[in-house]
Amino acid sequence: VGLGLDQPAQAWPAQLDGRVHVAGFSGSGFSAGASGCGAVSFADRAAEAVASGGPDALVVVEGGLNDFDQPGADIAAGFERLMTELDGAEVVVVGPVTAPSRAARVPRVDRLLAQLSRAYGVPYLRTSHLDLPYLEDRLHLTAAGHRELGRFVAERLG
Repeated sequence: VGLGLDQPAQAWPAQLDGRVHVAGFSGSGFSAGASGCGAVSFADRAAEAVASGGPDALVVVEGGLNDFDQPGADIAAGFERLMTELDGAEVVVVGPVTAPSRAARVPRVDRLLAQLSRAYGVPYLRTSHLDLPYLEDRLHLTAAGHRELGRFVAERLG
């Protein structure tokens, strides 16, 4: 969603080709407990996001960083719910970046999301190896970091 950017509309999805509809919610994730804001997990918001994108839209689900402290079973349950909501849609899962403030826990989530994506037959795009610039909070990307991430994802989706 571009949290911390002067112009959130310049977040990484702006680098993708075509008409892009962003249905982000800061702090949400695959698991229900990733956010303390109620029912805002990816699965909770998927149906509305897909409806606004049209029936033939590619659904790009990027996340996992906010699931860093959630049990693997909760992440897996949220992923299953999401795949059920997105049944019939073309889906690509983009894994978490390695934000310095959560770097020690990213590999576990990254591995789990890669396994779940394989199990559900959806492509997984690993981003944890990218060396991206972060804001002073060591959690959110700078504008340059968003551009780099967006270009990386766009090239692989191309």
